[in-house]
Amino acid sequence: MKNFIKNSFILVDAEKIELLAELKKDIYFFSCKELSLKKISIDYFYKNFHKLKISKLRLNKYRLKLLKFLTSNVSFKKNIYDSYSQILTKILGPDVAIQKSLNVVIHQPDNMEISPLHRDAPENSPYEIVLWVPLVDCYNTKSIYLLDKKNTDANLKYLDNKNKKINNYLNRILKTKGKLPNIKFGQAVIFWAGLLHTVPKNLENETRWTFNIRLKNLFSPYGRKGFLDYHEVFKKSHLTKLGLDFEKKKY
Repeated sequence: MKNFIKNSFILVDAEKIELLAELKKDIYFFSCKELSLKKISIDYFYKNFHKLKISKLRLNKYRLKLLKFLTSNVSFKKNIYDSYSQILTKILGPDVAIQKSLNVVIHQPDNMEISPLHRDAPENSPYEIVLWVPLVDCYNTKSIYLLDKKNTDANLKYLDNKNKKINNYLNRILKTKGKLPNIKFGQAVIFWAGLLHTVPKNLENETRWTFNIRLKNLFSPYGRKGFLDYHEVFKKSHLTKLGLDFEKKKY
């Protein structure tokens, strides 16, 4: 928690890694059925997904079906949250809103479909955090670049500048001041939505699989993405339940 207060991000270990392992299996079994994969181990599937030679059209259809599969099963969000519930509750409190969709991002080696250096707020709420959960070990360019609060504040003025020299400067700052943590399966990065961050081009010979889940306190202000459009109620404290029941009955 001290690191989150100092840097606005923190690397944490899962409290219940078995929940993540179960989710990892669920995605594996779904994918084997959807992609007609046989005699392939779960370890090979995740690390070497890029070697399966799936056509772009079929891959896009698979991603849409995987998104629907993950979002429609309410236990998946709960299991991810419960894997890190103690630290998340310390940061967010007992009343939590979560993004509606649940999607796993698949980055194959040398895939250039990556976001430039950016921050999620103010499009998203500045009272929001991102839970970055890999399903594989993420090291070197399989990881995520983060600028801490101090370096984010110092370089925000250069963001979205199309000048080539400025862009080169930001890339140097990212590589010299940015954090690129080694993250083992079972660990996660929690970071404030206002931090500058990006994922680098994956130069490793393994596929990167990650969940990016946005959470916030239910009663804190929302960003440009409104509550009904983007969020749903995830957890309510007993006090909140009492208050809602009070208002419904109009005592």
